[in-house]
Amino acid sequence: MPSLLYAWAMSTALQNTPISQQIWEMKYRLKAADGAPLEASLDDTWRRVATALAGPEAPEARPRGAQAFYQAAIRTAGSTRSSAIGC
Repeated sequence: MPSLLYAWAMSTALQNTPISQQIWEMKYRLKAADGAPLEASLDDTWRRVATALAGPEAPEARPRGAQAFYQAAIRTAGSTRSSAIGC
């Protein structure tokens, strides 16, 4: 399993490839109704998704759950087996 630092570096590297950036921009980046981006980076997207996934948890468990989901997301993005960016 890659370290969190490695996963973050891979996630950042993948975000900077033209096709990954284009897919993130078109499909996953949160935008306002007028099309203005509300997320500055892929990391913002991972955190938004992790927070949403932790939503069903008990209120006191949500921050810990969000952090666990976020760490799992960046580990997956940094894996050589798969990339959630290009889905």
